[in-house]
Amino acid sequence: MAIEASKSSSAELLRLRTQQEVSLAQIDMAEASYFPTLALAHRRTLGATESGVDPIRTYLSLQFSPGPGLSARSSVAAARSRLENSRQNAAVYERQLAQQVRTALSDLEALGQQLEPSKLLVSATDDVVASYLRQYQIGKKNWLDVLNGLRENAQANYSAVDVASSTQLLQLRLLLLTGQLGLDKLSLIHD
Repeated sequence: MAIEASKSSSAELLRLRTQQEVSLAQIDMAEASYFPTLALAHRRTLGATESGVDPIRTYLSLQFSPGPGLSARSSVAAARSRLENSRQNAAVYERQLAQQVRTALSDLEALGQQLEPSKLLVSATDDVVASYLRQYQIGKKNWLDVLNGLRENAQANYSAVDVASSTQLLQLRLLLLTGQLGLDKLSLIHD
């Protein structure tokens, strides 16, 4: 669902698909130069006529001009190659977009599995520091042991914050990729 949402909300993919439509229209225009033009004209004369002829006339004309010759064929071939290029670019971009979404989802799942253990590690190192401080006061631990415990506690806190911020970053990236983040939905950043 996230991949389909990202494809439907991607501005770059919309641009590539619009290029395909433009190329199709250019092919149609270039191929139309091969065929005669049928024109319908309607003319109405205002005011009095001297000859008494009906002041309203309708014409149907068939016009053919051979045009620029073989350059029309080359413009059709060029438009077809632009169309094929646009299709290939769109397919490549769709694959890249799907890969970005899959990678973000798997990274988010992996970080989700690390979130709880990192919180438990912070809690455990807090307990170790408290224990070392109690043991220092009664003389069973030295100050170097307490400082090492504090260092491990700080590293555990940094690790927990890193996992949490990376999780939030991936959530934001997924919201952007799937088109769910707009001005009306900025509160989703904090969820």
